[in-house]
Amino acid sequence: MVKTLPLSETEAKVLMALHDERKCYVTELQQKAKISRTAIYNAIRKLEKLNLIVVREQLETFPFQKYIEITDKGEKIAELLIQVEDILNEDD
Repeated sequence: MVKTLPLSETEAKVLMALHDERKCYVTELQQKAKISRTAIYNAIRKLEKLNLIVVREQLETFPFQKYIEITDKGEKIAELLIQVEDILNEDD
């Protein structure tokens, strides 16, 4: 039985953007994924619930900044999403 992914296009973009860096600040992630600030925060909440990312605070700086780190599970899914995207973009 084929199970559909519980990810929206926006959430997939966030995971794929995190794939190269492993972690980055929210503003950097927003720029890399090319999505709005509201959409990025909605995606972060959902991906965190699925244990695909972890939100951490960097307390050494002021003001404190949150950064997003992809989990091993999230990394595996991001790799699969990238493979699917590559296959879909191949010339026939």
